[in-house]
Amino acid sequence: MLSIYKFFFETIKKSLMVTIILMGMGFPAIAETVKLGTEDILYFPLHGRENNLSDEFSGFAREFFDEFSTQTDVNIVYVPQPIKRIYKSLMVDQSIDLKFPDNPGWRSTYKEEISLIYSDPIIQFTDGVMIKTANIDSSSFKLDILGSIRGFTPVPYLKQITSGELQLIEFSNTSELLLAVANDKIDGAYLNIDVAAHQMKQLFNNQSTLTFAKKLPFSKDYYYLSTINEKAVILKFNAFMKKNAALKKSLLKKFNIPQI
Repeated sequence: MLSIYKFFFETIKKSLMVTIILMGMGFPAIAETVKLGTEDILYFPLHGRENNLSDEFSGFAREFFDEFSTQTDVNIVYVPQPIKRIYKSLMVDQSIDLKFPDNPGWRSTYKEEISLIYSDPIIQFTDGVMIKTANIDSSSFKLDILGSIRGFTPVPYLKQITSGELQLIEFSNTSELLLAVANDKIDGAYLNIDVAAHQMKQLFNNQSTLTFAKKLPFSKDYYYLSTINEKAVILKFNAFMKKNAALKKSLLKKFNIPQI
């Protein structure tokens, strides 16, 4: 019986020694799998689906996170989520480990009780109002009805919406939102201007039907990666970004996302 125990002990000992030797030789450790919650929306070229026929998380964020996974021992499983559900999945159900995109300034009732850990800034964004090009220089134009994606918070317009001065109508996707402006159902569409530019090429055959209203309030900030428990992954991701500044720059150029 002792010989059997000795055999198992020696086997385990040898296995541990082999593992240590392989790690010392530069072989990667066993990959950690994490679930990354993403917004299930049409928001290409930044993230989300590219078009209404696609259900894949894509764009700049997909390629950047894929490369992070390739260079590290972090295996990413992408989990598309409705915008209004994703914070609950991260902070209450904990059915996902990380969230992208996120921003410390974004509102959620769950954030009032639980603190999130954020990565370094990943990519700059500008959210503004797209209006009909014919109204850009019109002195009679007034923004009475604003549209946005369901679950989004038009931060620069919260006071006007809360007071009733401005009516907010939510849409399920960006194409419906932009078409609503073109068809005079709403006065303006609040969304990311790079996403709007990409979608308008498809919707309006490259015609400048809508224009970013720079004179109206807009928001410029950064997207972050967030988590509750995966601080180690956040630290690895921060290190990855510092090491791959050139990669990020090339991907931004590839997807035609200017950083102002």
